[in-house]
Order: sequence, then structure tokens, then C-alpha cells
Amino acid sequence: MLFRANSSISWLIKAVFAAAVLTGCSGMEPDFIYTVEQFNETNERVQKLVMNPIQKYLAGQEINSKEKADLEKALPLIDQMIQFDPITINSYSLKGKVLRALDRDGEAKIAFLDGLTTAPPKQEVQDELVRADLLLELAQLHFASGEMNEAIAASEKSIKLNDNSAIAHTIIAKVAYQRNDIQRAKNECLKALLADANYEPARTLFRTINAK
Repeated sequence: MLFRANSSISWLIKAVFAAAVLTGCSGMEPDFIYTVEQFNETNERVQKLVMNPIQKYLAGQEINSKEKADLEKALPLIDQMIQFDPITINSYSLKGKVLRALDRDGEAKIAFLDGLTTAPPKQEVQDELVRADLLLELAQLHFASGEMNEAIAASEKSIKLNDNSAIAHTIIAKVAYQRNDIQRAKNECLKALLADANYEPARTLFRTINAK
């Protein structure tokens, strides 16, 4: 993987668990959330299952078999949360991260896209940060799949919501470099290094550009 999300998962999980759910779905189907209390209980179960393995995933560390099993157990619970509150983006973001940690990138991309198309933007700082992080994850998946136009689009949307992202600027820089747009590649590398002077992919690309 060329890029690794360098943000902590703790703020995202707190955002998911703190989400105010105002409406739910009716019916008496099994394995379904009916009340806010049940939603909160499910949040707590998910947190216990995903916190440690997702932190390791974000840090680029290997996840063991037990942690993978915990992530698998969390997925249907996250789906229940989404069914109860389908218009809040937090759970889609968490689901995508869990799937990425399980190396199920195709499904992760679907989860991220579902979140963007289903959950309307909110004029709230927390929502914008979660949405920016989701777009950044999506940009990485597009880049890995060779979908360069989509990678740039997702990166630019992420930057509009949160410009302090060395990863997003580096993705744009790498695509620009591949397309021989050297000036844009250099500019985006500089923006990445302004956001994080120690972000090695940006430093490496900048050295490569200057060497040529």
C-alpha cells in the first residue's frame, strides 16, 4: 500500500458512538436495532471489537487472526447501526475501515461510496472531518486500482473539507508526476510537507522530482 492513513481512529470511534440518532426503523425483525438504547449498546460492542485492530491497521501493523475474527464479528453490528441511522456518515466510514483492515478493498469502496451517496453533508465540524477522512480512504483505493481521475477528485474533495492532509496532497502529486505535470507534482509535494514535514512518501517524491 502506497499510502497509509496517519490519523488516530479514536476520534472517529468517539464520533460514531456519540452520534445522535433521532429516528429509527420500525418492525420486529431479528437482529435489528429498534431504540436509541439498543443503538448505544451496539456501539459499545463494536468499540470493544474494533478499537485495537483498527488502531493497528492505521499504524501499518499486522493484525492477528483473533483481531480479524473480531472485525468480522463487528461488521453485521455496524450494518445494524446503518439500518437504524442511514443518514449519518460515521458508521459507513467505520465499516469501510474495518473492511480495508480485512483486505476487502472492493467492499470497502462500496461502503465509502454508499456513505457519500446516502448520508447528506451536515454543516458540522465533526461531520466534515469524518467525511474528509472517508474521502481520503476512497482516494487511496482509487489510486491503488489505477483510477487516477477518481483518486484526484476524491483527494480534492477531502482537501476542501480538511486541508491538513499530507496524504491527499501526495496522491495528487503522484498522479501529476505520472502525467508529467511536474510543476503541479512539486506544488502538491510542498503542500503535503507543509501539512506534515515528516511524511516520507511526499519527501521521497519531492527528492525524485528535484533530482530530475
